[in-house]
Amino acid sequence: MIPLFLDIDGVLCPDKDTGDRDDPVTFLRETHVIAVGQFVTLFGLHVVISSTWREYLSAAKIQECLRAKGFGNDVFDTTPILKFNYDGWGSGTRQEPRGVEIGLWLIQHPEVTNLVILDDLQESEFYPLGRHLVKVNPHLGVGLNHLRYAAKVLKRPLDRDGLRKKLGR
Repeated sequence: MIPLFLDIDGVLCPDKDTGDRDDPVTFLRETHVIAVGQFVTLFGLHVVISSTWREYLSAAKIQECLRAKGFGNDVFDTTPILKFNYDGWGSGTRQEPRGVEIGLWLIQHPEVTNLVILDDLQESEFYPLGRHLVKVNPHLGVGLNHLRYAAKVLKRPLDRDGLRKKLGR
């Protein structure tokens, strides 16, 4: 199995403030959604949502939103949401870097051999998986150049032993 870890804001929604807060579909740019959907179909990928959208929408609702904009694929899963309390300059909650959440998902799925991550966050957020990241400009969203590069990234095998060591698992 080869997953595509998909962020939404900045990738499929390049203009975050152009939608209706009560209707998440209005944030999605149809051309971007269709292009990613075609890429998923072409390479037989499994879509795993790593976006913050998973914090307030179910995988089924995210799939419904994507389908409304022409996405013909299923959402396979979502990554875990890892938050912890800390006692720094006050009490609060902090989320683990997205790479840790993706890494833990990968550890739970030994059938994964390769992967690609489409996201607008900085590479440092994806340690130890930065070599699988296709960084998207959040002001423009995903384009054909990103998908061409993603096709090359898919050829990079997952270093499962290195991942376990770096995550301490």
